Amino acid sequence: MDREDLVVAVLYRLGDNNLRLTNDVELARLFNEASEKSPELLGEFAWHPQYHDSQVLRTALQALDLGGGIVRENASLKSFRVAPRVLGDYGRSKFEALDDKGKEIVEALANDIRAAFSSAEISAI
Repeated sequence: MDREDLVVAVLYRLGDNNLRLTNDVELARLFNEASEKSPELLGEFAWHPQYHDSQVLRTALQALDLGGGIVRENASLKSFRVAPRVLGDYGRSKFEALDDKGKEIVEALANDIRAAFSSAEISAI
């Protein structure tokens, strides 16, 4: 499975297009931690240790932006929401293409992202 498909599977498992995500150090950290726990599936998403940035994640999000998989809220691609298409059959097909272990890994990462960004939205209110 390619990088964009993995990100689609994770975003699909978030299950919420009202959740505002931010392409920042927090999102990169969550993907980095997942890459350390499950290098066989998410190892490419590790961040640069000095810059705390994942070029792979950034590139995948740019591709999803161009393809309509995420809805940008500003020109810099910092804030975005998951597009309805990704939460539907398209995202489901990417998630279902994973084996059982891959589904567990993606589900765990989606849960971590949901928890981190749900609490961030609450604290911003």
